[in-house]
Amino acid sequence: MVLRPITLGLGMVVALTLFFGAFAPNDSLFYSLISINIWSAVFKTALLIALVLIATRRRFKYAVTSILLASLGSLLIMFGLAGLFVPQITYGLFTYAKFLDFLLMTEAGVIMSLAVLTFESAKQRLPMPAKLQPIQAYISLRNQLPAKGSLKSMSIRKPA
Repeated sequence: MVLRPITLGLGMVVALTLFFGAFAPNDSLFYSLISINIWSAVFKTALLIALVLIATRRRFKYAVTSILLASLGSLLIMFGLAGLFVPQITYGLFTYAKFLDFLLMTEAGVIMSLAVLTFESAKQRLPMPAKLQPIQAYISLRNQLPAKGSLKSMSIRKPA
């Protein structure tokens, strides 16, 4: 229950920085703390959409979604912390991401990782595409056969 207000709050912060960056790009806040680069704005918009989608869910529909969200959350945490604490990364990406951008990435990664831990786990798998169903049937049939080196597969041949 705490995750929803935190997620929506962070989403509002991202939306406000995008809004003020578009209408007041000469503000001193954007010179040193927040980037107003177009790619940074696209990334923050995608992050905002993801956070709003997370805040409106209570569980994941597919099991793969939780794995992808956990991976994305871990990557955002690592990249955000690296940007905060490693000066070479911070100065190398200064035109694209600044201090508060890295902080927003870290917070979004924490929220995504917490969502994976707190949401109900899905037991439904992704549906198999029609083109892959014969391959899946072959693999399941092959897995039912005994291995080549096992005793069941060994046969005694009669000498000719």
